[in-house]
Amino acid sequence: MSIFVFPLLLISFFVAAFIYYQFLNKKLIPERTFRPTKWSDAQANVALSKYFPYYQELDAQNKLRFLSRVKEFVQIKTFIPRQTAPNETINLLIAATAIQLTFGLDDFSLYSFDKILIYPDTYYSEIRNNYHQGEINVPHRLIVLAASHFLSGVRDPNDGINLGLHEIAHALNVHTFEEGNNILIEKFRCWSDEALVEIDRIKLSQTNFIRKYAATNLEEMFAVCSENFFERPEQFSKEIPNLYQKMMDLFNQDPRNHASPILLEIRC
Repeated sequence: MSIFVFPLLLISFFVAAFIYYQFLNKKLIPERTFRPTKWSDAQANVALSKYFPYYQELDAQNKLRFLSRVKEFVQIKTFIPRQTAPNETINLLIAATAIQLTFGLDDFSLYSFDKILIYPDTYYSEIRNNYHQGEINVPHRLIVLAASHFLSGVRDPNDGINLGLHEIAHALNVHTFEEGNNILIEKFRCWSDEALVEIDRIKLSQTNFIRKYAATNLEEMFAVCSENFFERPEQFSKEIPNLYQKMMDLFNQDPRNHASPILLEIRC
């Protein structure tokens, strides 16, 4: 009997250890990953022309450039649906939001974040112990979005509230400093000088164009400013012209020029 007891105990131990490990790490294990099928130019053009206002207003040349970048972005990211079925159109719109933000920059890959986690609605983050609509997780290289709130931001491009732009702006901020892009880092620093002035004004209730949440810190200020830069550029440029200019310098874009927002010719 002793010949069989020890192997059985050993097997039981490893099985129990494996189950316990899986339980502890459940929050970090994707339910499934999803790499989208390859979009043709015609398919992507139809979808973006229907659903993505920024793309709708671009001229023909910029639409080609935008499409090329969107298709590449979709292919280099891993999309992870949580508690929901894979949705290629949402993935395309997330990619389009990333390209909108980086359209004037040489580097649009945001390769510091290789996974995009998508919940159907507001979710409970076991890492942060709170309910969220979106976040970035730097250690696990995740951009996390609640689909319903993301789509709400896409549908209303004029209210200065856009979850996708907000979270991807956070990702761009982290990516820039991790990559060591000295030119863009210097532009961030110039932007910060103006942003700190505006944060003080927000705290003193001397302005209400930028919502109060932006005054939490410079990272949130940048994310909220990015939402307003792309969704309310005309009003932004009138209300806070100096800060708007720094946003233009950083993104190399002026969204007031809807057909051709890029300020300088740069390599694709």
